[in-house]
Amino acid sequence: MHLYNLTLQKSTGTFSLSGSQELVVARGKLLELLRLDKHGTMQTILSVDVFGAIRSLANLTSQHQKDYIVVGSNSGLVSILAYNEHDNVFDIIHRETVGKSGCRRIVPGQYLALDPKGVFASLASVYSEPDQGKHLTIYELDLGLNNVYRKSSQRVDDGANMLVAVPGGWDGPSGELVCAENVVTLAHDNEHVTELKIKYFDTIPTSSASCHAIGTNPDVESSSTTSMETDDGLQPVLFKPRGLKNLVRIDQMESLMPIMDMKVVNLFEEETPQIFTLCGRGPRSSLRILRPGLAISELAVSQLPGVPSAVWTVKKNINDEFDAYIIVSFSNATLVLSIGGETVEEVTDSGLFLGTTPSLAVSLIGDDSLMQVHPTGIRHIREDRHIDITDFKWLLL
Repeated sequence: MHLYNLTLQKSTGTFSLSGSQELVVARGKLLELLRLDKHGTMQTILSVDVFGAIRSLANLTSQHQKDYIVVGSNSGLVSILAYNEHDNVFDIIHRETVGKSGCRRIVPGQYLALDPKGVFASLASVYSEPDQGKHLTIYELDLGLNNVYRKSSQRVDDGANMLVAVPGGWDGPSGELVCAENVVTLAHDNEHVTELKIKYFDTIPTSSASCHAIGTNPDVESSSTTSMETDDGLQPVLFKPRGLKNLVRIDQMESLMPIMDMKVVNLFEEETPQIFTLCGRGPRSSLRILRPGLAISELAVSQLPGVPSAVWTVKKNINDEFDAYIIVSFSNATLVLSIGGETVEEVTDSGLFLGTTPSLAVSLIGDDSLMQVHPTGIRHIREDRHIDITDFKWLLL
């Protein structure tokens, strides 16, 4: 079996008016909007099928409160989208025709870079004139007229394979870093630029796109004024990879990509065959065994003070979709945990359940009442938080 895989592409920014940090992810033909909540967990807000192959993806920072999404695809168009939070859809702001449909090298779309001033660039080769090589073309977006203008086009290294936007204004000269084999070139319109410095930041697994806030650090630095010219070209600057120093991993999403090979066999002689997959590359490669069934996602982790003797989950009302409390009984106490969205927190001052004794049973009574049975009595908790207490010692008399 031969599989066709598409590399995950990401674009970061604030695409809604909520001011939260968000990611736009392209998975083949799917365009998804993910939001990072206050607990550092990714939540899928919107998933749209574009019915085509997404070749490039970037965020366009504007002077408004939210960013725009620039998508290059096999349709021959470069589309500018905005997230409509009210209708939970992507609205098309503008579509610029740059060539014919299909994944062609003569059509800009595979390599895309943007800067905060509404300028974006693309790389494309000219097949009709072989001696022309690869060109860098600059486009500018006018949000007032919803139109895109072609500003300039210039020849770049034939091995160019990546563009990195350089912010302009007071931060320095704007432009694009054109990345080729052992060479990084700054394409700009500022004649006062005399030197290009590149610092070693951190080493992470191979990714198709990333966004970092770069600070100052004393690590390996490469300067264009000190690069040595040899018979084989510029001598590359070498550095030794190390562990993360400037980045901290907050959350990760499990993925099988890229799948290098796959077999469907029943080696364990079970009712249904297993799927054996070879995933990843190099030191991150793995052999995974997949079985049909429902996946289980870990939403929250809460440390317990001891070994529980019983666990119950209860709703506040019979019509509620989800449970509201997790009741954990120990040998000498009862722990009450509140379930709120994707978090589980301990409730210490609810005044509903008796926490100084173990629980024998906890359940929903009727439509909106809770009951706790403990060794010395019963607590009947009504919806208005009124509690009826029955003591077992009076029953014995």
